[in-house]
Formats: sequence, structure tokens, C-alpha cells
Amino acid sequence: MKQLGYHTVITHAVNKSRKIIAVSEFTKNDIIDSFGANPEKISVTYEAADMPLDSEKNKTAEIVLNKFKINQPYILYVGNAYPHKNIGGLIRAFKIIKDKNLSLVLVGKEDYFYKRVKKEAEKEDALEGVNFTGFVSDEELAALYRNARLYCFPSFYEGFGLPPLEAMNYGVPVVSSDRSCLPEILKDAAEYFNPDDIDQTAKILYDISSNESRRADLIKKGYEQVKKYSWERCARETLKVYEEIL
Repeated sequence: MKQLGYHTVITHAVNKSRKIIAVSEFTKNDIIDSFGANPEKISVTYEAADMPLDSEKNKTAEIVLNKFKINQPYILYVGNAYPHKNIGGLIRAFKIIKDKNLSLVLVGKEDYFYKRVKKEAEKEDALEGVNFTGFVSDEELAALYRNARLYCFPSFYEGFGLPPLEAMNYGVPVVSSDRSCLPEILKDAAEYFNPDDIDQTAKILYDISSNESRRADLIKKGYEQVKKYSWERCARETLKVYEEIL
């Protein structure tokens, strides 16, 4: 009933609107398919990743890693633990990896969803090597990005997906789900996996984390890819949409 009400309200808003701003072509098509929107009134305006914090503003890695009891090397995830984020799948894939020196660091506020993920992982005996940091400051997050072996984004669904671009900005190779908007946003600057295939996910995580040549290639492509997005361009294109309806 709640979903029906939500769909009705959004459909009404879509039909009454003069313009709609979508954050990706995938989101645009989703709005068209889900709510019957007129494609001509939808404008795509890409978001962007914030610039990395300057090194002098960044807490030293040793302090941050010690605070959260993190062992290197580690795979990093940053974000919430809503069901569509597939954090449980990431933990199960990590459990398969044979390299016991590798850690998995999950960064996000400890809420109901993270507690549920942790409880489920505990039932599956899948918590070895997994670190839940809870909330971290911007300076701590910068340190965690900078020192990650790779960044993994296992989502089933995203409208845009900022964290992988943030990771690229910090020179971290990205491994990503192949669903929704992610191939559109990340292009060939990420290594992709099927989020429904735990074995494939585990293999790709291990292969990239242990292959220096492939890591270097993804880091280079990541720097180039993230340059294609800017908040200045986002603001300019958003302003253009407003000017069209005034």
C-alpha cells in the first residue's frame, strides 16, 4: 500500500512538472519506464566527486588505521547498508577469498541496516577480517581512501554512484557491480562483476588486489574518468534547465 501511494504521488509530480533533472541516462530511462514521463522534458545533469583533501589536512594513516584497528592491505566500501547496496553479498564474496592477509573495511554510520548486515554475517561465520568503522570524519575518510588496496561498489541499483568516483580521485582502483548506471558513469575505469555471482565477485576482488599491473591501469583510467565530471558543469547545466522554464 505504501509503495502504491509513493508511485501515485511520483507519477502525479512527473506529469505536472515542466522539466525533470536526472543524474544519469539510466535514471532518465528509469523515470520514463516507471512513471511514463515524456523523454523530451528530462535533462541529464551529471554530479561530480569532491576534490581530495590536501595531504596536510589529512590525518596520518597510522593514527587512523590504529584507531579503527585496520590491517593493511584492505578492500574498502563507503556508504550505507540498505538492502540494494548488497553489503551482505560483498561480505560473502570476501569470505571466499583465500588471501587471509587481506581485510575488508566497511565505512558507514552504524544504524539498523548495518547492525542487520553484521548480525547476518555473524550467523554465516563471515566476520573474520571484516572491519565495521561506523561514522568517520572527512579527514579519517580521506586517510582510508588513500591507503585502500582497492574500492568495491557491489550495489544492485544506483542512480549515479559517487563513492567510486571519490575513490578514483584518491588514486584507488575500483571494482564495481555491472548493474544500473555504474557502467555508464565509470566506463572502462573499473573492473566489473555480476553482483548476483558471489564466486565471480570474489575472484575479481582477489585478482585485482593481487595484480599490480592491472591496479596501475585502473588507477590511471580512474584519474582520467573522474576529470569528466565537475560540480561547475553540474551547476551550469542545472541553471540552464531553470532558465528554460522561467
